[in-house]
Amino acid sequence: MKIIIKHLFILLFLGLIPCGCDNDPASPTEEHTDADGFILEDESGNEIYREFEGASSDSVIISVGQTLELSVHFLDHDGNEIEHDEEEDGHGIHMPSPSYIPLITALGLAVFGYGLIYSFVMSGVGAFVTVVGIYAWAMEPATAPED
Repeated sequence: MKIIIKHLFILLFLGLIPCGCDNDPASPTEEHTDADGFILEDESGNEIYREFEGASSDSVIISVGQTLELSVHFLDHDGNEIEHDEEEDGHGIHMPSPSYIPLITALGLAVFGYGLIYSFVMSGVGAFVTVVGIYAWAMEPATAPED
């Protein structure tokens, strides 16, 4: 009976792990273009390598100690170069604001695991802290408001 309850707690906990979704209405909508290929050009603008829809032309051979400056141009589904604006308007790598909530969630998970081995009361406390931590982490804004 004790083993069945432990397995039930484990299954219940695994069922509470949240899954990400690409169609999250809370995430900002951004336009993305899928590239079907790319071109590598050297410093003088000569095409030295092309890959389009899995087919490649030529190869890049570099000797030991040799350096090569390359530029990359991405291709759309028709093989045309994808044009993009040079100005990013602040877009780039978005890092979340620092938070202590992942630490609380990890602590709850550790207490839950300890409780599965030694005490069901501790596993209940750990599960509660973990679920509250996951909920708080999910509801926390991705970036702190600017002052």
